[in-house]
Amino acid sequence: MAALAIEGCIYEMPKCHSHQEAMTFEINTHDSWGIVKVGNFQTIEEARQVFASICEDPWYRSDGTVKGVELVHNAGASQRLDWFAFR
Repeated sequence: MAALAIEGCIYEMPKCHSHQEAMTFEINTHDSWGIVKVGNFQTIEEARQVFASICEDPWYRSDGTVKGVELVHNAGASQRLDWFAFR
């Protein structure tokens, strides 16, 4: 697995897959400026692991500008599967 570093924290991410394989799950953060894509994932397990890590990350919890994180399924029409609001 590859690693994603966000503000000094490292999250394990899957190795790159060929462009022919669909990456159907996406994680986004929401802040005062809009939506930021964290990454695309091929399996729900990979996406949920990164989603849970971000939800518990102390930097995101204390930052104040990041409002939330979402897990989206992108098969055809996008559908939000999970949402966590930072307070």
